Amino acid sequence: MERDFYTGIWPALAASTPDAVWIAIAAAATLAVFALFDISAPRRPPRP
Repeated sequence: MERDFYTGIWPALAASTPDAVWIAIAAAATLAVFALFDISAPRRPPRP
């Protein structure tokens, strides 16, 4: 029952989602990853 729910909802969700939404999600995820790396990177003092 639960397995049918999960295997049934994802293809339906993917089929009903426009490509532009997936592109936006991918862009947001990519920016989030870069932001996390930037935050976690040690701050170097600016060169004189």
